[in-house]
Amino acid sequence: MGIRFRKERGTFTIDYFDENGIRQRKSVKTDSIKRAKEILEEMKYKISSLKKQKEEERTNKLNSTIIPKILFKDFAQKALSYWEKRRKSYAGFYCYAVKKLVPYFGEKYMDEISAFDVANYQSERKERSKGSTVNRELAVLRRMFNLAKTWRFLKETAINPVHGIDFFREEKSAVRFLEPDEINRLLLSCYPTLRPLVTIAVYTGLRKGELLRLCWKHVDFSNNMI
Repeated sequence: MGIRFRKERGTFTIDYFDENGIRQRKSVKTDSIKRAKEILEEMKYKISSLKKQKEEERTNKLNSTIIPKILFKDFAQKALSYWEKRRKSYAGFYCYAVKKLVPYFGEKYMDEISAFDVANYQSERKERSKGSTVNRELAVLRRMFNLAKTWRFLKETAINPVHGIDFFREEKSAVRFLEPDEINRLLLSCYPTLRPLVTIAVYTGLRKGELLRLCWKHVDFSNNMI
């Protein structure tokens, strides 16, 4: 925002952004810089009030919107169905994580699950699983709540209960590749029916899910590519 004096007219022009973020220029009928500043401050106050009013109206509208209540176990099925179609390479992992989450949260409504509930789940699971595994499960839970907000099963203003939860520290392990003689010993120890899968996995780096979904149409014999 600013003020500019127009000599040809002997008046001031104020430059500002309105409540919609659109730049505006307005000529004020005064030749006093003091009065021009006062008008600009009045305009700034008016715009601030309008912004606040619009935000309150938006919040009231969101709060008045009827949000359907849904149990965690029912929403989990919707989320899994979505992931199976949109994120096939991760569907197996999501399914594993949800199977761990449903017994604990299944009978609770999505909007009733609190950060305290999530912290308790984290503590209980840590007694039986590695911290890294629990972290992955919480990551899936966090994604589920984000989906619930996107799909309007939770209010837009709802706080994701996983936010603020400290994940367990994970030690970074060095990646080690098999030596040629180790690859040979691995393949020789495989059952004949399993050896082709292991061979492809070793030389392509494909994940288990990608290997199991591999079809002949994915193999390009002309260019020796998958």
